[in-house]
Amino acid sequence: MTKSSSSRARPRSPGASLPSDPTTPNKRRKVTSDGDSLQSTPSNRAGSASKAASDAYRDMHVSDVEHPTANDIQDHSQCDFDQFLKTFLVRCHPSKDRQAIDKDALLKKCLEAVLPICRDEDLLDYLTLYCTVDGDEKTRYAPFVQAFNRSLQKLQTIKGHPLRKAHPSQYLFHRNDPNLLDGTYGRLTSKRKPDVVLVTFAAAQRSAGDYQDADWTEFAYKIGTNASQTTFQWTDILMSLEFKRNMAKLKGPRAKYTTELQQSVAAAPGGADIYKCPNGKLTVAAAAAFTRASASMPPPRPYATKGKAKTVSTESHRSVRATTTKSTLVSIEAARAKEKTTHGSASRTPTISGGSGPVPSRHSSYLGKTSSSSSDRPPMVQCAIYAAERLCSSIAVNHAINLLIVDDVAWVWWYDRAGAIQSTGVNIIQDLPRFLVLLLAMQRFSFEDWGVNPELGKAGTGALPHEPLTLTNDKGEKITIYFEEDISNRYTLRGRATRVISAVAKFPPSQTPGEPTPKDRPVAVKVYYPDETRQNEVTIVKMAQTAAVSIPDIEGHIPEIIVACDPGYSTGTIRAELGDLWLAPGANVPKLLRDLARPARVLRVIVFEKLQPIVSQSGPAFLTAWVECLRCHYELWAFGIEHRDPSLDNTMVRVTDSDVPGGKPIISGVMNDWDLANIRDTSQHTGLERTGTLPFQALELLTHKYWQGEIERLYRHDLEALIWVLPWVFLRMNGENTIENPPLEEWQTNDYRTCYKEKTAFLDEKYDYEPTESWQIEWPWGALLLHWLWKQKNSRLERENDAKRNAADNGQLGGKQDSHDVEYKRFWTVYKEAAESLSLNYLVALIPSSIKVQLC
Repeated sequence: MTKSSSSRARPRSPGASLPSDPTTPNKRRKVTSDGDSLQSTPSNRAGSASKAASDAYRDMHVSDVEHPTANDIQDHSQCDFDQFLKTFLVRCHPSKDRQAIDKDALLKKCLEAVLPICRDEDLLDYLTLYCTVDGDEKTRYAPFVQAFNRSLQKLQTIKGHPLRKAHPSQYLFHRNDPNLLDGTYGRLTSKRKPDVVLVTFAAAQRSAGDYQDADWTEFAYKIGTNASQTTFQWTDILMSLEFKRNMAKLKGPRAKYTTELQQSVAAAPGGADIYKCPNGKLTVAAAAAFTRASASMPPPRPYATKGKAKTVSTESHRSVRATTTKSTLVSIEAARAKEKTTHGSASRTPTISGGSGPVPSRHSSYLGKTSSSSSDRPPMVQCAIYAAERLCSSIAVNHAINLLIVDDVAWVWWYDRAGAIQSTGVNIIQDLPRFLVLLLAMQRFSFEDWGVNPELGKAGTGALPHEPLTLTNDKGEKITIYFEEDISNRYTLRGRATRVISAVAKFPPSQTPGEPTPKDRPVAVKVYYPDETRQNEVTIVKMAQTAAVSIPDIEGHIPEIIVACDPGYSTGTIRAELGDLWLAPGANVPKLLRDLARPARVLRVIVFEKLQPIVSQSGPAFLTAWVECLRCHYELWAFGIEHRDPSLDNTMVRVTDSDVPGGKPIISGVMNDWDLANIRDTSQHTGLERTGTLPFQALELLTHKYWQGEIERLYRHDLEALIWVLPWVFLRMNGENTIENPPLEEWQTNDYRTCYKEKTAFLDEKYDYEPTESWQIEWPWGALLLHWLWKQKNSRLERENDAKRNAADNGQLGGKQDSHDVEYKRFWTVYKEAAESLSLNYLVALIPSSIKVQLC
């Protein structure tokens, strides 16, 4: 039975008979879902960027994004809570010479400055309620909001510190749960509900419905404790707070606070161990156990506190019966001993630091789950999902800061396109002064400190529309870009995070007498975060333009850049400021050792001419453009510019008016997106990087060897990627529209193993598929090219086996590799034979003249 691309099977087009493949009988496999890739393929840590690049998101439900997001934070970095405090305080210091600031002295001075607030009667009452209120985690939202809005109110005018004044936007905490915040990703929409958020006073007013005229105090203590009236947008949110409740009661506020640290709590583990922390059970004991399980990784260093700490009876938060005891700092070794009791007598149950209830035992079954309910979803993953939503909400957002609060312990999480950084935990009740210093700094944050790039947008404006952007081109002309709507915006937490926006470029009046001012021009604005060691895409395109002068197959087939800039943001800045970072215990060591040298990512904006998708054309127009892209790609590879990521989205067309009045538009194929390209012999990248879009990836690259960096990307891999575009179009597209229930959906995955299985199975079964109405004639020709790929794959496997038997395997499939010109000629031989056998003369006419001579 054939596999039809529509509800009705159609006969094959007339033409030459198709060869049969001597394969094993077809075996249909159960496809591994994206959701369980974290457990089923632990070495394949494909994250949100990989899934987005493959268009693998089916919807934006939490279950669809959870595991890719978890993969993104498995290899996060960690640092002491005080490192974040010092870094944030320095950012709020008015001194222009930040290098000269004594960070330790600054922290101590700020800790001393907030001590009077720790005696505030109202604050202590709210904290006591937070520690004693009955119910689930939601009952803690209101006292938390009240307590720390009270803190912000007192910090507004606090004296005795050298920081700048509080930001005029009057930040405040506000309950959000159960309200949903929407995110838009093309045709998909996400709905998330952070528990508590930090917003500007203006955003709270704007979102408050009937209470828009209320003052800051009313929002801080009443309206902000109830989310029934609010309708926030992601661009309103400065920080999201995720709460988890494990303990019924918490130790109340201390009778007296000092600047000394009372308690340090380990950061949550990394790797797959994050799924051993269901429902926020992030105890020191659990973290120590994960550290022990990953003995090859150095454990986080505990704080070294001076003197003795005091502990307070939980009977009363103002008890004066405080007794001097041994420091409550729990060392890793002590935590390990405590953790052992979870496997012993039921009467000996350890407690979470600061709490009075039992710590549940470890649940190894979480590692085997293929999906997670909200009750067992790790809270650090939930936090990361909120961060991704904020990062994707606007091109102006460079980083996000969130807080994870489990009972009375808070962890700071920093997210940017290079990954996540987690602090050690601090007890917000017992170490109240330190948490107040955190708020002291955050209250003085500028919007830039909150991650809003000042050149690309403004915060606190509701929908945060993309402001007009003025850029200067190579001629010194100022070009103003007016944004319209997204062309492409995909959910990603880390990586390049490419976003493309439709816009109009307005040019300045011409300075040349008699020369008219250029007309407004439709453009596409590309905003992304490339690896700073990669050669600038602008440089690569300019080099290609130089080559186009003497190589006809390049001229007219590369994109035109109108203007570009780097707005001055680097993910390396925060890491340099924090200084001493360590790697999350439990994470994959070999991969992390490579990540240690991973360069920072920089923000880049490039304004291109606006091109059309290649699928806007069909029939001969489509294939002519496809061949033009293929020829341009080869000539640039031969010139020394290696694209390394051909895909359907990266093959475009330029449509221009005919020179003849009333003539048909001129359509040219354009090989687009050169941000992953290498300039041979000058690039710092070796060709061993894992670039490419999975549905179009060459089969040899959908292997463990490639994903471990053991296979160099060659010309034939890019050529194969261009060929894989054909079945995707022929079997799924009618004109520029995707048919209903299209085949090959399994290729859209972030799991390279699944993609490999599905594509190799397709090669075995390709003649069982039927093309759409638009491609009845061309599909047999495309199938012949795929048959050639199938033979090439088997031939390489045979050569590899021969090499192994001869003990001469050099780490590349098939031993010595053929040069790009040999592969190119080999392709055209098969192309020509297939086209001639089907009498597709227009395809024969597209063969380069130099190749025709060689094939004669």
